[in-house]
Amino acid sequence: MRKSILALILTLVTLTLGAATPTTEIFAIKGNDTLRMDFYAAPQKSAPCLVFMFGGGFFTGRRNAEQYLDFFEDMVSRGYAVATIDYRLGLAPLHSATTKPSLPELINMLSESVDMAVKDLYSATSYIVREADRLGIDPKRIVTSGSSAGAISVLTGEWRRAMGMTEGALPEGFRYAGVVSMAGAIYTTLGRPTTAEGMCPLLLFHGDADCNVPYRKLAVGKVGMYGTDYIYDKLLRRTSAPYYVCVYPDVDHVVAGAPYLQNREQIEWFMQKMAFGDRQFQVYEQISDLAYPKKQGPRTIFDYIKANFGTSN
Repeated sequence: MRKSILALILTLVTLTLGAATPTTEIFAIKGNDTLRMDFYAAPQKSAPCLVFMFGGGFFTGRRNAEQYLDFFEDMVSRGYAVATIDYRLGLAPLHSATTKPSLPELINMLSESVDMAVKDLYSATSYIVREADRLGIDPKRIVTSGSSAGAISVLTGEWRRAMGMTEGALPEGFRYAGVVSMAGAIYTTLGRPTTAEGMCPLLLFHGDADCNVPYRKLAVGKVGMYGTDYIYDKLLRRTSAPYYVCVYPDVDHVVAGAPYLQNREQIEWFMQKMAFGDRQFQVYEQISDLAYPKKQGPRTIFDYIKANFGTSN
């Protein structure tokens, strides 16, 4: 009996000591917003770093939400540092708005929200690079990742970087090693993207019936979101650019929460082989997961508005 109790105590102590415990750091102060990151140090020095941006439609979400924590701890156990970051939520005022914004007002608010999120990503990246020695990470091996709104932010941030549109917000000559997008899209107010030249390796997960973040594209004039199918078909497929695309047929936005729970082996393979290794692949997979009910995709812009904001008016 005593041996059983002792074994139980030792197990609990081992689990407690082995759990990844982050430090919280302020990486930027912008107006009234103090932006923080939770940094999970890797077991070794000069480690690769995974930067994560949470989802929530640019109006809600937390960097340390419960559903993400096991993913962060698992990545640390695999030898990666993890930085999960705040970013300003530009659509948060919609929670308390007494009147519904018009479509042009909504588009303008979304554009400003994405712009703020990308700038906050750049601020966090610059902080991590500047503090690389103290944090124990290799600044040449930084991968960005995100779910939903976070995925839009990291994809848009990498596209802007590749197009030379960072306005000095990133260190001179900096390049991300890779991007992991969980139901994301490139957001632009300059018309449709026409090239992926200079972009880092991309790992893209998306359901082709997503009504929240377009799998194909959604544009009004020059303002638009260009999702995984557009990125693959128009920007990547006919080039020598490395990519790993995972499409879930007839599945909706639930895919935004799947990869950090179910696809960790694919994420690590991508990071080791394509982001940090010297192997370059072009992989396109269709994943038929019978656990997800079949859904019908969106037909008009109002389907997206209804899915994201609860109204089609």
